[in-house]
Amino acid sequence: MTWENKMARDQLTGLDKLYSEVFPQIDNRLRNLFGAGEILSIKKVYIVGDGDSYHAALASRTAFLNLASVEYFPVPAMRFLSYEIDNMHDYSPGQSMVVGVSASGESRRVVQCLERVKEKNPDAYLVAMTGNPNSSVAKIARHIFDLSLPNPELGKAPGIRTYIASLFGLTALAIRFGEIQNRYHMTEANAMRTRIAAQGEHVTNITKQSDIQAELMRPYAKSPFFMTAGCANHFGTASFSAAKLTEIAGLHCVPQDLEEWMHIERFSYPVNTPLIVFSPKGLSFNHAKTLMETAKRLEHPIIVVTDEPEDITIKSMTDIIFPIYGTLEEHFMQLLFYIPAVSIGVALSKELNRAMFMSDNSTIQKQRAAMTQYLREEV
Repeated sequence: MTWENKMARDQLTGLDKLYSEVFPQIDNRLRNLFGAGEILSIKKVYIVGDGDSYHAALASRTAFLNLASVEYFPVPAMRFLSYEIDNMHDYSPGQSMVVGVSASGESRRVVQCLERVKEKNPDAYLVAMTGNPNSSVAKIARHIFDLSLPNPELGKAPGIRTYIASLFGLTALAIRFGEIQNRYHMTEANAMRTRIAAQGEHVTNITKQSDIQAELMRPYAKSPFFMTAGCANHFGTASFSAAKLTEIAGLHCVPQDLEEWMHIERFSYPVNTPLIVFSPKGLSFNHAKTLMETAKRLEHPIIVVTDEPEDITIKSMTDIIFPIYGTLEEHFMQLLFYIPAVSIGVALSKELNRAMFMSDNSTIQKQRAAMTQYLREEV
């Protein structure tokens, strides 16, 4: 089977309705899932997943830091299983929540994580955050947080609609924790929910502009690799975006934290490597602009994703600007900043005449199939 890049672009069609219709549904499911006493007992939240699920966990960390009085740990499933479960320590029963995030519900390593937690820490709250409430992950969990989407066939690969579903679920969870913990009043929590649902009106314009700007990326298609950079929640966005360039266009793309790029990657060749910077207006905005100035002096092509496209420094230091529209606080902007990566991946794959997941390369079909089978069955 050849995975055409059209499948990726199609996932952005009607995306606005996921905000206006599906986010409220997901939020309502959550509010019926836990009692107030359960939430108040939880002091630590572990979000466990692979690939896009892990990237969503990274991208949601700032929301938890700002909204909820809990320790928050986004952890790749393999690391959690092999190194961290045995070191979970609660001072009293029920202090830890472990959320296994898997769109399909069949991520084998996530299932193993929940099974192991159930064995080692039976008082922990085990939650399956999944689009398949009848899946293996759901069967092992105490609570099933249903992230089902309409038209599930549309969202299977390369994981764009399922990614926003995971972001919706984690964002709703952060808001709910803060609300029950009395960090803010119910009216403020509901105002946050209303603002998120209202962003659908901006998504169509973001997508349209991203498609236009992505065409300007075509001259960079044959670069040996790409880099993405972001800070805090947008390191998660950078990681997800790097994954989409790889999956859609077969490009090697390296995500990095803004500060770490300044310490390390600025010394790397070739200096014409394109750098995609995620620069929301907020606490890391000026640092992102400093990075752009440095990278521009080194002759890197600078591509910026920002909600401040008219900023003088950004306009003078960047080669391509992907504007983001919306009315969200910085700790929620991951709900919009992921969109340009899809358009970029599609434009570059067209320029390179590549199909997604290297499915046009017949010489590696057996190896790809074997790896897929291994990931499903390995125990």
